Amino acid sequence: MKNKLILTLALSVFAAGAFAEDGFDRTDAHTFAAVQTQSPRYAEDGFDRTGGQRFAEDGFDRTGGQRFAEDGFDRTGGQRFAEDGFDRTGGQRFAEDGFDRTGGQRFAEDGFDRTGGQRFAEDGFDRTNAHRIS
Repeated sequence: MKNKLILTLALSVFAAGAFAEDGFDRTDAHTFAAVQTQSPRYAEDGFDRTGGQRFAEDGFDRTGGQRFAEDGFDRTGGQRFAEDGFDRTGGQRFAEDGFDRTGGQRFAEDGFDRTGGQRFAEDGFDRTNAHRIS
């Protein structure tokens, strides 16, 4: 009995959604009236909404052909230079101490390089745990 009540309630909810608020069904069968013509499918300026009237304020259409920066260059990136005159390819990448940024100058403060070859514990054993024999 409970299942039938839930099923009836669910079907009535679905059936209520099949009709619009004004009583018409949502099949657009009521569009034969003279009031419901295709007139609202046009923009205020008379153009239809197909995008044929898409022009910017300066008269160019919106195809991107007028895309130029303020200095006259187009936006292809050919004018990309940094303030110091270098282009932005990264060829001038040097650190303040003169080394390039490849990591070749990587030495610790105690003189060892950072490869881990000097890894010994304070008690003299290396860190391979070879001394751990019970």
